[in-house]
Amino acid sequence: MTPDALVDRICRAIQVSFDWPNSYFVPDDMFDVLIWDPTPELRLAAFASDLRKELGVDVTALRAFEDPMATLKCFVDEVRDARKPPP
Repeated sequence: MTPDALVDRICRAIQVSFDWPNSYFVPDDMFDVLIWDPTPELRLAAFASDLRKELGVDVTALRAFEDPMATLKCFVDEVRDARKPPP
């Protein structure tokens, strides 16, 4: 998967999972704001499950998933690094 395709997939997952009007986000957007869910619908769990199935990464184990200061770019970089095969 190309870096652009990875970013597009993650942004579309955020859009669909959290009802954003589009999938156009800025790399410096705060990740916790993008995935904030004030409802009891378990959107965050569905988002994590979808990415785990599609990308093979447990995003809940990434630092950016828990860090309130993490940006979207940080999250994408961590997903990309987690998908790399070990040396």
